[in-house]
Formats: sequence, C-alpha cells, structure tokens
Amino acid sequence: SEKGYRNPERNPDGQEEKDVAIAVSALIFSVIGFFTSAFVIGLGFAIAAMVFGIIVVKKRYYGRGFAISAIVISLISILLTIILAIVLLLNIEVILNDFIEETVLTVFESMSTDLESLLSESIQSAIQDAISESLDEAINNGIDGIVDQSLEGIGNLLN
Repeated sequence: SEKGYRNPERNPDGQEEKDVAIAVSALIFSVIGFFTSAFVIGLGFAIAAMVFGIIVVKKRYYGRGFAISAIVISLISILLTIILAIVLLLNIEVILNDFIEETVLTVFESMSTDLESLLSESIQSAIQDAISESLDEAINNGIDGIVDQSLEGIGNLLN
C-alpha cells in the first residue's frame, strides 16, 4: 500500500488514511482518565477516549492497537470511578462524621487554649487578691482570723 492511503485489504475504497492522531488521542485521554478516575473529570476523559477509540475501530483507521488499548483502559477507568463512587457513598456518613469531629475538636482545643490562658491569668490575680486581703485581715484580726479569712476567700473564689 502507498503511504498516506488506507490499506486496500482493510479498506478497499482507497480513501486517504486518517492520521493516527485520533487513536493516539484516545490512548492519551484514557490514561489521563485512569489516573484521574477518583475525580469527576476522569470520567469525562474516559468517555472521550472510548468514543475516539470506537471511531478508530469502526472506521478501520490505522492505530487500531492504540484504539483498542484506549477502550480497555477507558473501561477500567469507568469501572474504577463507579467503584470509588459506591465506596464513597456507602462511607459518606463516616467520612463526614470524622471530618466534623476533627473540626469541632480543633475549634474547641483552640478555644480552650485561649480560655485557659485568660482564665489562668484572671484566676492568678484573683488568688493573689484573695491572699493579700486574707493576710491583711489576718494581721488585723490576729492568728485566729487567718483560717476564717482563708476559707472565706476560697468560698468567694468558687462563687
């Protein structure tokens, strides 16, 4: 057969041979679809690769090996996408619960750290104030008043 023309044994009408670009495009799209099958875009690439591959096989263009490979890889990609979607849908509640739990824990941990620093400062100042007041009154009231004043100061802190 002459270069640039179809193989007369495969296609007797002798029209110019289509470029192998469609078959190669189908193969490239199928590989992209396979590696992105976890995402919605992978399904689009796989479907485009399958369409191009079927066109090449039906019209008997050169590059049928590329086209058949593209069709097989596209089928695998589509099946993988469907399996991943089913697994995701079956586990969406667990995934969302884990996400929400982690998010809430993170927020509460950051809030508790902030509150802890604020509370510890305010509690420290309140304790220092209560101790200084108790000591002042204990000095004024004598040794017997120390216990009473300390208990009263602790009671005020708890309220």
